[in-house]
Amino acid sequence: MTFRRFYLTAFVLIILSCAATAVLLPGLPSSVATRWTPDGEVLSSGSRFILLATAGLPLLSLWLIYKTPSVSPNGNTHRKHTYAYSITIGFFLVFLIGIHWVIVLFNFGIHFQTALAARIVIALALFSTGWVLPKIRFNHSVGIRTPWSTNDETIWKKTHAAGRNLFYAAGVMFIVSSFFTGASAFWIGAATLISVVVLLYLYSYILGKQKSDT
Repeated sequence: MTFRRFYLTAFVLIILSCAATAVLLPGLPSSVATRWTPDGEVLSSGSRFILLATAGLPLLSLWLIYKTPSVSPNGNTHRKHTYAYSITIGFFLVFLIGIHWVIVLFNFGIHFQTALAARIVIALALFSTGWVLPKIRFNHSVGIRTPWSTNDETIWKKTHAAGRNLFYAAGVMFIVSSFFTGASAFWIGAATLISVVVLLYLYSYILGKQKSDT
């Protein structure tokens, strides 16, 4: 998929989401819930017109994403990674649209277990990241950047291959954490993410040390 087609597809989907929100808006109460507990207890609320803002947030994000390369010192480096870039940005936009519709549906009486949904979304994000990591070509601005991976293409490839497996494993752990509640679920998730960062950095360091010793 070309960048032009990617941006056009994302734009159409966001406009459809905004249009559907505008159609449904009159059927919502004047005050809507914007934040709530996993048990459905409302923590904060606001005017229903705030949903127009959450519907438009992905559109603003898309515009910023579109403009960023033109002001970035690295220019069009992202064009070397069209597939990985599109998958990552696409997932981010879908996430924003999804959060918006969770809020809309909640105010129509359709409730979700938000904590469970959040862990599943994070798991999908980790799987997606693992999928695209090996497809990112050697560069100095996008990917797993350590002092060793950015100085050697072989170390770059090996670090990203390891990253794929670690991110897949982290995704599985977040799914496992959905069977736990409260502090247990939090610490499983936190320990998983910290472990991924530490292990990737350590692995890249070991590869760099081995290369310098030869």
